[in-house]
Amino acid sequence: MGAAGCSCGDKEVSKAQLLLKETLGQLAKNDLSLLDLTGHSLGDTGAIVLADALKGNSSLRTLCLRWNSIQERGASALALALQGTRLNSLDTYCNSFGNGGVQHLAKALQGNRSLHHLDLGWNSIGDHGAADLAELLAKNTYLSDLGLERNFVGDLGAQKLAAALQVNRSLLKLRLNGNPLGEAGTNGTIPGPCRGWRGKVA
Repeated sequence: MGAAGCSCGDKEVSKAQLLLKETLGQLAKNDLSLLDLTGHSLGDTGAIVLADALKGNSSLRTLCLRWNSIQERGASALALALQGTRLNSLDTYCNSFGNGGVQHLAKALQGNRSLHHLDLGWNSIGDHGAADLAELLAKNTYLSDLGLERNFVGDLGAQKLAAALQVNRSLLKLRLNGNPLGEAGTNGTIPGPCRGWRGKVA
């Protein structure tokens, strides 16, 4: 989804482009390896403008988007853009992706071979989102660190993740602290029951 056709309103797009003016120029030149936009209040409009600039970028390795009020539309745009990058680390802690946004992201990353660290903590993700991430873990063999702390993942989501870890051989750390896990969920995600898995749950 391009910024020009994102139905965000010309004023919103212009404001986001102004906020990201220097960043957009550096991305266009492939001059950045690390981009930290923590607390910039980008929202969906800013995320869509940023996603437009990320398409085809080959230099960026680390992207931090903490505390930016990005919801499903922004997450969807970013997911599409990330398919063509070489990003190693994506930190989206404390946004509002929700289950819908995570569904887009999980689908986009299934064939990804560069991303190793993904932080989705505090993103209003529930069992449905956890199930989509479990499907990602069953297919992606490069992700090594997944953060899901302070979400709404319950027993069902935790059990889906545990099942995926039966076949996943790349994930070394799964962070689930701060989720409403009952005994069934906790027992389903500790390393013991996941035969062959060499990582740990935090």
